[in-house]
Amino acid sequence: RTSSPIRLALTENMLAASAHSASTGAPIVSLIELYENATKPDYVRMLLTGTEENAGRVRSAFELRAPFALSTAFQLPAELSTMAFTQTAKGITPRHLMVALRSGQLLALDKRMIDPRRPTGAPSTADREEGLAQYSPLLPLMPQALLTHGQRVGRAAGVRCVATTLESTSIVAMYGTDLFVARYSPAKNFDLLHDSFNHVALALAVFGLAVGTVVTTWLRRRSELNALWR
Repeated sequence: RTSSPIRLALTENMLAASAHSASTGAPIVSLIELYENATKPDYVRMLLTGTEENAGRVRSAFELRAPFALSTAFQLPAELSTMAFTQTAKGITPRHLMVALRSGQLLALDKRMIDPRRPTGAPSTADREEGLAQYSPLLPLMPQALLTHGQRVGRAAGVRCVATTLESTSIVAMYGTDLFVARYSPAKNFDLLHDSFNHVALALAVFGLAVGTVVTTWLRRRSELNALWR
């Protein structure tokens, strides 16, 4: 139960909801992930037949199939105004949740922090590989996750995220009586060369490979021609 209006943010199979707890009045955020199948795939069958168990079954477009949902809730350390998920051109980059706080700051929440698959016990090896930490009901407010830093947007009314030509980068805008716009890279700039990259060395390497290819091709043809004259 909640004691305030519910704010929602939707992307792909993920739904984020935020409200105030009816019992404590604390702000909470919950992430719900919807899946088509809750059973573990039969990898032996897939290896032997090359298909899944129900791959050949004909389904009607009007068939109602209830999705399998995973959800969990976390308590936020600050009041929330609105939120939105980051967007990228191809949807390859992991999604982050942009949260506009009542204080006028913009908080970037890594999806792994609010992932409903966070284990309640000690993380397994697979969990650690995915970056899933042990579940804790209280989300920490890390200063490095505040995109606005020392700036504030008065009376934040909304957050919008749009994709750019770079898959790694999303444009985030927070607006109210002020406007804050920033570039945000959830997985860093993996598709952008660093300013210190040695372009000259790259050009020389490509040139050297091109020259080497031409020379070795000429030597091979010459060797084949000499072999024919013998």
